[in-house]
Amino acid sequence: MDDYWYWEIKFHIKFGDTKKNGIFTVDRKDASSAEEAQKKLMNVHKTDCSRLIEDDVETEGSELFIDGCSKVSPNFELLKPFLKGFDL
Repeated sequence: MDDYWYWEIKFHIKFGDTKKNGIFTVDRKDASSAEEAQKKLMNVHKTDCSRLIEDDVETEGSELFIDGCSKVSPNFELLKPFLKGFDL
């Protein structure tokens, strides 16, 4: 499991004067590059923007801004107490 990682994309969406921050993750099996991962985020924004934000905000005319994209490798030693019963 030490070689496991995923893409973490930090973004914000502007709705007129309102700005909502968020984090979107993409498994490495679903995107082999940062560009692919960002395209997945953009697709979700186009097709189901409400999935990216918690509040019930009118998403029409919203604008997506990507603030950063990086590979994240979880520290499974820290997670072991929460993953009892899984073979790590």
